[in-house]
Amino acid sequence: MRIQLLGSAVLALSLVAAAPAIGNPTAPAKKDPNEKIICKSEGTVGSRIRERICKTRAEWELGRSKARDVLDGMPKEQFQSPDRAGAI
Repeated sequence: MRIQLLGSAVLALSLVAAAPAIGNPTAPAKKDPNEKIICKSEGTVGSRIRERICKTRAEWELGRSKARDVLDGMPKEQFQSPDRAGAI
């Protein structure tokens, strides 16, 4: 009887000790690199005051791709200086 009780206690303690390794919901999960917050200091046109902007890496990439799409959609004549309007 004593051996059976001791065996049960050892089994119960080993299960309690293994519980955090099995499924601890508070354990930090591996984070997605696109969810990392990146802060940049950017200035606005006409102001010397810089503003701190914090976004995720995915949001920064989305903004870059949108700006690239806008520039790709503009006619090339807008990028030429007036004195060289017809010269290629």
